[in-house]
Amino acid sequence: MMDAGANAPSVTYEIDGEQYISIYVAGNALAGTKHGDKVYTFKLGGALQEGQVIDASAKGKATKVETEVTVSVDTGLTSYKNSCIACHGDQGANGHNGPNLQNSTVAENKEEVIDRIINGKGAMPSFKDTLTAEEIDAIAEYVATVISPLGDK
Repeated sequence: MMDAGANAPSVTYEIDGEQYISIYVAGNALAGTKHGDKVYTFKLGGALQEGQVIDASAKGKATKVETEVTVSVDTGLTSYKNSCIACHGDQGANGHNGPNLQNSTVAENKEEVIDRIINGKGAMPSFKDTLTAEEIDAIAEYVATVISPLGDK
């Protein structure tokens, strides 16, 4: 079972006469789903037990590997793009239905941004169950230091 929404069409391919289907999964900011950054691959007619995956480096040997992927973000830009850009727009302006963060007093204060991401307010949903603490902190840092009108001062 995938733990986040699909973000790209599936791809089908053949290796050594076996057919596989892969799909990129990363969640959906508008739907408030859990975020990931994973690629799931399924072998047609395969019989792996749940939780077992094929490690491509094992050259065909089925091995159990860690399935969780930790998202590492040097800045909040990647997390912002994955979770915020649809509503708040590129550089915090001209999004779908979120306020302009370039004019926001909330965006000036990292702690207030963290609170807003965790608890939501008005039309903004809470992201406490869909983003990790690290992602929330990275987004808040990015909003407060890059997008905020006071961020460049």
